[in-house]
Amino acid sequence: MRTEYLRAGGSTHCYSARVVVIVFQDSRLKDKPLEMTVQKNNYLFFLVALFTLYYLCWQLQNHLLLNFDVSWLTFAAQQMLGGGNYVNNFLETNPPLIIYLYMPLVFLKVHLGISIIEGIKLYFFALSTVSLLLCYYLLSSIFLKKEQPLLASVLVVLAIIFLMLPVNEFGQREHFAIIFIFPYLLLKISRLQADPDWGRFFPLCIGLLAGIGFCVKPYFLLPFCLIEGYLIYQRGFSFSLFKPETLAVGLDVLLYLVLIFAFHPDYVQQILPLVTRFYYQRYQRSMVRMLGNEESFFNYFVLLFYFLRQDKLPYKNLTRLILLTAQGFWLVYLGQRMGWYYHALPFLALDLFLLFFTFFNFAQQERFSRYDWFTTSVLMAGLWSYFFYKIPFIRLSAYFFPYAYFCFFITIFFLLFYINACFKINVKRIASLLAIVIINIIFYHYLRLTIFYNHLFLLSTNLFILFFALLIPAATSLAKCRYLLLSLLGLLLFAIPAYKMAYIYDYACYYQMLYTQLTTAMKRFSSHKVLYLSNASEMAFPNIAYSGQLYASRFWSLVWLPSMKKPYDPRTYPAYLAENKQVLGFYLNALLTDLTEKKPEYVFVDRRAKGYYYTPPPDYLRLLSLHTGFLEAWKKYHFLYTLDSRPLFRLDVYQRKVD
Repeated sequence: MRTEYLRAGGSTHCYSARVVVIVFQDSRLKDKPLEMTVQKNNYLFFLVALFTLYYLCWQLQNHLLLNFDVSWLTFAAQQMLGGGNYVNNFLETNPPLIIYLYMPLVFLKVHLGISIIEGIKLYFFALSTVSLLLCYYLLSSIFLKKEQPLLASVLVVLAIIFLMLPVNEFGQREHFAIIFIFPYLLLKISRLQADPDWGRFFPLCIGLLAGIGFCVKPYFLLPFCLIEGYLIYQRGFSFSLFKPETLAVGLDVLLYLVLIFAFHPDYVQQILPLVTRFYYQRYQRSMVRMLGNEESFFNYFVLLFYFLRQDKLPYKNLTRLILLTAQGFWLVYLGQRMGWYYHALPFLALDLFLLFFTFFNFAQQERFSRYDWFTTSVLMAGLWSYFFYKIPFIRLSAYFFPYAYFCFFITIFFLLFYINACFKINVKRIASLLAIVIINIIFYHYLRLTIFYNHLFLLSTNLFILFFALLIPAATSLAKCRYLLLSLLGLLLFAIPAYKMAYIYDYACYYQMLYTQLTTAMKRFSSHKVLYLSNASEMAFPNIAYSGQLYASRFWSLVWLPSMKKPYDPRTYPAYLAENKQVLGFYLNALLTDLTEKKPEYVFVDRRAKGYYYTPPPDYLRLLSLHTGFLEAWKKYHFLYTLDSRPLFRLDVYQRKVD
């Protein structure tokens, strides 16, 4: 070949250059199939993980009750579509946007015959899918093409956030917020990263969706202001405020205010004063308790891990904006001072996203410096101490939730394999992972029958980590130590949200088993108009959706009444009425109107005492009998029997007499 080239008049230097080009091109051709194989494996991993996750989350919701708030707000949406309003047809603490968002469920029920129970799953799975597609499109513009494993993993994490993290709070207002706000956040990050030309229509649609998410609760405008403040700080006013998506959010807020004052003045004039005066005072917790709960501590550990790793993290704008938004939602959570799990969903979702991104970057690091070893060890020591002294249910998870326990370990280890091997799965890795799982399940099974039962969590966890360190395919002892450190860190960092979800799911399944007794007992009153006199929110809803009863009251429960110091002592009732004369006059007159105009066929009076769930109610018949109009209306009802099923309910059933 060289002789022929020289004969053609080429020089030796040109020939050498040509050979180099040929060799270089040949090496690229050899690497191309490997690159295509890796991309194909990433694509396969993403599809398998996503479809598996969708199936598991659908089955998870099949084992849980329809959320109380979702059931009640769907009833309110049905009333509003029928021409009802806040005062005369339903009393609801939230502004009207959330009621409008549940109207599609009423459409599915009326026009397609899909029950509320199935409709809520279809509705939110569809919304989550749309949001995931938008996030995929936006993340593709943020991450480099060579970072396909990171892109696929982040999308799976987003699917977990949208579909699994809410657990029994599926369909709540915060659930709407995280689904609608994430694409907006990623669009802003994309603009800070490279500011591609998105046109006008696409950002406008994302902004309109995000506006709904920010407006679903007025407090959520604080994180929006923090996002825009960060963009103004980075690029100036024109870069932030005059983008289509920002203007769309502003338009949503403006139209929403007009909608409230023009079409729902009763909410502002009558409902809002009652909510601010009585409702929040009943449920508020101390700030010390809010700062010391599991959700807040998870936020602290994510912050600590981020600040220890921030100098080595890529995509600074992504991590900073996610962190800032998470802290905004955490401040909202503290400001509400209620501590309910669904109130924490927005900042937990953002913290989980940031934690995964930071951990993914840390796991990809090939060599650890002394600083990495030291800071990680200190962080793990703090996490272990916290778990041991602060969260007893995490130590007990190995006893009561063994399947969740082992699945969590498998997920962490598989994630480490995926990050470090870029999905180059071989027989040795699969065999190692299976050996780890099988050995630990056998160990766990036999340990339950020994004197070491009380130390099951610690021993089983340590054995899991030890076998992982011994059996993983690693070239050197230092690499094995690196895997050991990563597995321990991953276990501890993701343990709080993982076991929190397992704990909530287990309790929700137990409660669903008890609640089935109530819905079964109430099916005999199907298609009859009913009213519940109870201070337990879940007594009427979602019972109405399962039993097919027709609810004939504007109150979802009598928790609206001002709190009583001694509800079990009827002698205090006259003084209680005198102290709250104006407010109780409104409530009792509204309840009397429901009895006389809506004419419920059956009235269920809550008669729970100590030993039942929830706070025992007052003697409602004695209390209401102090209202002169109620005695006259109650003459039309007679006692039938008592429904008693400890520890959930004890109801006296009254039937309306035939006129």
